[in-house]
Amino acid sequence: MTERKSRKTGRSTELSRDAIKYIAVFAMLLNHIANLFFRESTIEYLVFTDIGYLTILIMCFFLVEGYRYTHSVKKYGERLLIFAFLSEIPYRLAFEKDTDFQPGSCNVLFTLLICFCLIHVISAATDGQTKAILIFLLLCAGGFCDWGFLAPVFTILFIWAEGSAERQKTVFLLDALLLGADCFVSGAFEGAWMTGLLNAAGGMTAALLAGVLILYCYEKEKKKHRGKWAKWFFYWFYPVHLMILTAVRAAIS
Repeated sequence: MTERKSRKTGRSTELSRDAIKYIAVFAMLLNHIANLFFRESTIEYLVFTDIGYLTILIMCFFLVEGYRYTHSVKKYGERLLIFAFLSEIPYRLAFEKDTDFQPGSCNVLFTLLICFCLIHVISAATDGQTKAILIFLLLCAGGFCDWGFLAPVFTILFIWAEGSAERQKTVFLLDALLLGADCFVSGAFEGAWMTGLLNAAGGMTAALLAGVLILYCYEKEKKKHRGKWAKWFFYWFYPVHLMILTAVRAAIS
């Protein structure tokens, strides 16, 4: 029995944009389950957390692509802004470990909004000095959000690599190194050198897996008729799944 291959690409496996996004949100769900229900010293925590790292890379990649495809940059940005605010309370209820408000850790949809603004500035700003200032301010703003340093860097790299398969391969390798270094430093800073090494290996593996999904499995033809259900699912999933996980944790604690 032979594998069915694409007539245009010769690939044996094709995944749509939505299919890859479903993989990404499932990976994110595993990451959040680990953070809310597992002890940090367990292998389950390490594995589920590392799997979740591929989500941010996939989302940044499709954010760059989505900016090119969208019929309205303004409406795209407004949707990100609205759902970022809707998700903030569920995010804080899920991940804040005490009752003190922590202004330096807003949810990842704010990060994606900042990344979206970065794409717009890089694409639309014509004055070099103004562009540099705006990029700097947006990078600073990212410091107040989840994934606030790496996600903007990933986004800028994907913009640079857009349209070039060779550059995209290079970017995913760079992303893997950056993510691995961040994972290692986090573990080493807390004195857990071995955990840092294991987490770094897991983070790099997740980044490379994201690269495989995008570079070798993704069918890049834009569908003419995309269902609205799928479009809104990716926005609503984030706040809704956080509320459900928080409720489950409260019920079993």
